[in-house]
Amino acid sequence: MLQNLQVCLLMKKAELVAEGHCLRGMIFLSQAQWMGRFIPATEVCTYPEDTVKFYQMDLTANPAESYRYVMADFDAAVAEPGLPETSDAGRINRYAAHILRSRAALQAYAYTKDETYLTKALESCDAVINSGKHPLVSTQEAYKNMFLAEGVYNSPEIILGYYRLAKNTTCGNINEIQLTVPDIGNDDLSKTGAADNFSNPGGLRMFECWAQYFPTQDLVDQFLVNDQETGEAKNWWETSQYKNNITELSPSDCTQGSIGSITKESGKTTVDRCMPTKDEAAVTLNWSNGQSSAGITRYAQLKDGSEKNISELMYENRDARFYGTVVYDNSKWINETVTTNFGGNAWTGCREGNESSWYTTNSNYYWRKGVYEVSPRPYVSNQTDTTM
Repeated sequence: MLQNLQVCLLMKKAELVAEGHCLRGMIFLSQAQWMGRFIPATEVCTYPEDTVKFYQMDLTANPAESYRYVMADFDAAVAEPGLPETSDAGRINRYAAHILRSRAALQAYAYTKDETYLTKALESCDAVINSGKHPLVSTQEAYKNMFLAEGVYNSPEIILGYYRLAKNTTCGNINEIQLTVPDIGNDDLSKTGAADNFSNPGGLRMFECWAQYFPTQDLVDQFLVNDQETGEAKNWWETSQYKNNITELSPSDCTQGSIGSITKESGKTTVDRCMPTKDEAAVTLNWSNGQSSAGITRYAQLKDGSEKNISELMYENRDARFYGTVVYDNSKWINETVTTNFGGNAWTGCREGNESSWYTTNSNYYWRKGVYEVSPRPYVSNQTDTTM
């Protein structure tokens, strides 16, 4: 019996040591991402004896050295024996450590171009996939709910979750809401001649946050479209339904007035729709945004008699995860129909004089993933559950 107890204690010690390595690796990773260099506290210091020693500790020389410390901890965390294969919600297990290790390895490769980090990233991803314990969810609804309250405790994809309850959490505490939902109302739209007003259920201004982060077009393009003739997954501009319904034009021909005019100030002023140049589109008008545009790279016109508009041709039949990730033109979001086409109610230029963004999107997309549809609306002081 004593021998069994010793074995159990040794196993528990190995588990706690591995968990400690993972937690310290997470701290080091956060510091490396935030600052690049940090003081690698890898030994216990006592007070007051080690005070001088602590203050004399050196910063890492560069990000490459920082990520060596990060990866050393994650390597130790996934080594056997150590972490269990399953754990209580919110506690580290072997596969949570592997996922964190893969993420850190990709970041380390981005800074160092050391391909051994890619090997480690693949190794950790394979460990999770081959375990069979965390299969991908199979439906669009299950994927969307994975980031919301409905999927918190029953999604097999969740390996390590962070949960907060509405009783002590507001939208203002959650960047994934506060910095992704725009700030737009019908009063703004009346000044720019937007074609689609919001319904504003209950008289509320439904979009009143401070959006700064948006999906980019190149990310959206990674969600492929099923070709209606062949069933093959393709880029949207390569599908038969797109090619059969549009005429490709030169982006250089997309200039001011080329796609009509827009009436502002409740019908008082009509001006040609202005298409920004590449340099103009790159200007960031919102100091906290940091977004820029690559300009117009594709320009097309619907053929006469087409039964679909451009947005339908671009976004229908996408990879199912697209619809749980991105808010796109003419989609439902937070009790509203959102239009992000030129002149829509949530497009880049829906604020007068701020075509490059003022708490609205630079890319004509918004994040749906992880944004709770808070009742009655997402607002800084309104309470909500959250899952990360």
